[in-house]
Amino acid sequence: MIQLKTLNKRTATRSQGVFYKSIVNEEEKEVDKVYLIRWIDNDGRPKLKTVGKHSQGVRISTCITLRNNTISAITLGSDAPHLTKIKSQLTLNDIAKEYFNSSKAKDVDRLENRYNIHFEYNLGKKRIDNITLEDLEAKQKKLISSYAPATVNLTIGLISTIYNHHIKRGKKISNPAKGISHCKIDNKRERYLNNEEINKLLSFIEHDEDCYIFVLLSLSTGGRLATIMNVSKKDIDFENNSVQLKDFKNEGTYYGFFNDEVKELLLNITKRLKVNDKIIQSNMDRIRYYIGKQAMNKLFNVGLKSTDRKNRVVIHSLRHTFASHLALKGASIITIKNLMHHKNIEMTLRYSHLMPDAGKDLVMNLYV
Repeated sequence: MIQLKTLNKRTATRSQGVFYKSIVNEEEKEVDKVYLIRWIDNDGRPKLKTVGKHSQGVRISTCITLRNNTISAITLGSDAPHLTKIKSQLTLNDIAKEYFNSSKAKDVDRLENRYNIHFEYNLGKKRIDNITLEDLEAKQKKLISSYAPATVNLTIGLISTIYNHHIKRGKKISNPAKGISHCKIDNKRERYLNNEEINKLLSFIEHDEDCYIFVLLSLSTGGRLATIMNVSKKDIDFENNSVQLKDFKNEGTYYGFFNDEVKELLLNITKRLKVNDKIIQSNMDRIRYYIGKQAMNKLFNVGLKSTDRKNRVVIHSLRHTFASHLALKGASIITIKNLMHHKNIEMTLRYSHLMPDAGKDLVMNLYV
């Protein structure tokens, strides 16, 4: 049970007959206020009544109204009004701010930006006890028309996380996102670039050194965006044509390789770099925009919907291209798994149908 401790005695506010006491949540070390009102009854005796906590939405204006109504009722000869349960005055924006300020998530800035885009100026202004499952289902339906299922689930799930964070702090409120159905997700990107398309992409970006070497390293190692962006001079072993890569998704490091053409480019780049300098000097947003938006949209995504994960080419398609071409060249599942640094073999098996020994030749000649 959460222990509350009074920090000081009753403190008067500027409003007549309205007081508060400061309390602290011993478990979470949070300071809160409990508001009280004081009045004189018909017999001249002082009366004191607790109204509620600041964290529950009680404000000085609430106390003033309640005290005035109480005095009016006494003056008119009727009983003092009963204190009804006060609804929370907190908005979704209030508890969202509370969550983001205390969150230790690595991507908290990205999540807060996502919240601001989709909720701050609409649902964010509503009281937390007035937001319903229907409100979130309507928002989900709107998101589905513009975003991939995984993005929709993440966005709606953020509201559930914010409510749960508020509830864990001892606040009694139901989570309206609890009963919402998630969108079905098919995360398998089937699109990969053939040799002709690879050459088109390289020709499109060849004048930009950072983008050019990014694509070559991606196609050579299958590294994810963050992995390639964090390759530094000290990670490259020119003697063995290898590079140490950081896996930010599954954690840990692994090794990739590159051919002599890429080696020559890297040698020229590293001549002017210090040992800890990144190979790619541009920031991630620039690489993401120029390659992922401008180049790939213009070359490969014309006429395709933004939610078409099966056919659209994105930066992650370079990783998919690397693994697909390995399979086409006859690499074993274990080899592909190691080079991709997959956490489990199931993730690698998606490429098995591309292998020369996938079974087609055996079936074609089965009864010959």
